[in-house]
Amino acid sequence: MSDVCRQYLPYWPYAAIPIGVYGLSQLLSWLIPGPKRQSSLNLKDKTVLITGASTGLGRSLAFEFYKRVSLRCKGYCNRSKLG
Repeated sequence: MSDVCRQYLPYWPYAAIPIGVYGLSQLLSWLIPGPKRQSSLNLKDKTVLITGASTGLGRSLAFEFYKRVSLRCKGYCNRSKLG
């Protein structure tokens, strides 16, 4: 063995352990199903009900859905605020 190999031999676990942990985490994320494995949400020909669409998070969702579908308000809804 060359002198360079002998010099770095004691330090190989410091590189091998993080690489092994990273590889194991990637393997587990590939084996265990999760949200990234699910297909994208398809809302074609579906009805979406957003409560509280005049303010807050509901308003933000209404804007996102408004870009893709028609918006219908029922009951108390101030349509002038949304569009």
